[in-house]
Amino acid sequence: MPRGASPALLRFPESNRIVAQPNDRVERQLVVRLVALAREARSVPPETRAAEILVAAHPALCHNANVGGLALALGLRELYCE
Repeated sequence: MPRGASPALLRFPESNRIVAQPNDRVERQLVVRLVALAREARSVPPETRAAEILVAAHPALCHNANVGGLALALGLRELYCE
């Protein structure tokens, strides 16, 4: 990704699996990795800019009609800043 393309939010699917199959319903678990890329701008550190991107992305994912409000287990598993 070129430097001029930041800030950016990248999405990578980590896993997609069936966790339960009660009756005729299937429960699936989708794990997606979000990566926020940012550079220092106007004396705001890149870690702060990346955190702002992730905070803005969280409600956008929760309110996405494609998941139908069923994304109950959204959470932060890992944070790496450089």
